[in-house]
Amino acid sequence: LFGETDAYYGTVEQQGRLTLHMHMLIWIKHALSPQELRDRLLDDDGEFQKAMVAYLESCHVGEFLTGTMDEVKTKVPYLPQSRKGLHDIMPDAPEIQIPLRYEDPTQTLPTPPPPLCDEGQCEADCGVCEELNEWWVNQKETVDDLILRSNVHTCRKPVPGTDHSKPHRQGARMRAEVRGCLRKDGTCSARFPRDIVPTTSVDPDDGSITMKK
Repeated sequence: LFGETDAYYGTVEQQGRLTLHMHMLIWIKHALSPQELRDRLLDDDGEFQKAMVAYLESCHVGEFLTGTMDEVKTKVPYLPQSRKGLHDIMPDAPEIQIPLRYEDPTQTLPTPPPPLCDEGQCEADCGVCEELNEWWVNQKETVDDLILRSNVHTCRKPVPGTDHSKPHRQGARMRAEVRGCLRKDGTCSARFPRDIVPTTSVDPDDGSITMKK
């Protein structure tokens, strides 16, 4: 996928919902060193910089895939008080009727993609390609559903009387809505709200990249 590998190191971690995921470093043979990358990023012609930014933006997304957060909210059904699957995510929005056969993506496995067409992307009508295109539409909507339910931060004060020195039970982490994130001075311990970056930029002095988000 990346080229001939010189070395690698990885570790498996567990998320709050017990989902396993891996963090990995991969060293590619004959790849540019960090200093060579910096020098190429700061080249006067800028072609390498454009190619690098285009590559990073193709695999790094800091926004919803199908619209703004308000637009996504209009499509995601929820129950205001339930915390078993349909999360309390939009307390100020009107309740949306749950469509027939709707499944909460935080409680289900993803739908695998259909097989690829033998002809690639057909120009004429092709049932296989249409099925794949429909899968991508549903996939993007599912990703936005997951982001809205699980990756949108809402600042909360701790529940009065909460004992921050120990969790609810041995080995368990205190629920975020109980612990809260607001300090006594009103600042957020998770550093929200954060700056919105409309475009990716490269620092002309040190070559550091700030991704849009």
